[in-house]
Amino acid sequence: MAAETEGKGPWCDWAAEAYAKVVLHAVKHPHCGVSGFLLGSVEDGGRRVLVADAVPLFHSHPLAPGLEAAAQLVTAAGGKIVGFYESNASASTKGTYSLVGERAMQTIEAECAGAVLVCLVSERLAQPKDHALQVLRRGGGRWDVKLRARDADSQDVTMPLALQLCREAVSLGLHEKLVDFDDHLEDVSKNPLNPAVAGDLGQLVATQQKAAA
Repeated sequence: MAAETEGKGPWCDWAAEAYAKVVLHAVKHPHCGVSGFLLGSVEDGGRRVLVADAVPLFHSHPLAPGLEAAAQLVTAAGGKIVGFYESNASASTKGTYSLVGERAMQTIEAECAGAVLVCLVSERLAQPKDHALQVLRRGGGRWDVKLRARDADSQDVTMPLALQLCREAVSLGLHEKLVDFDDHLEDVSKNPLNPAVAGDLGQLVATQQKAAA
């Protein structure tokens, strides 16, 4: 079946591993809102945002000093922050962004024009073919510019490979291994950049690609 790529941008293209980290973060803390940084690049005059990686930050209410410290950790590792993601903690907040998210974006936008705020609507994750993403950009002072999410490699807006990766990762319990910045604050030996999980996801992607070849 041909990939579903119809429609016009602007686009938010996702590496499967980045999307999986966002979902794993939400799955690990199903009764909390979670949030984190999105890393990558803004390209084509802002028409395309590439999300190459994600850094899970909080499963609690984040404070400004924590956001600042987390940003310093990410930039020290060479990452370019291009957005902020949140999952809703309850059905009453689905598809919306928080005041914390908006404040985080003010700082991110100062360093990255065209950055995006992503809402992961947790209730939609129960649908096997729904990536549950809502991608927003500020336009004229309001969050009213919507970007279409799609797979970075295939440009498929249904993101089937990323969804498959998430299912496999959860079945293997990778969400239990995922570390966020809250965990790091409790135990500095825990790395919110998640190199071990990244390696596991990379192996799963390689297996997917080999099977598709």
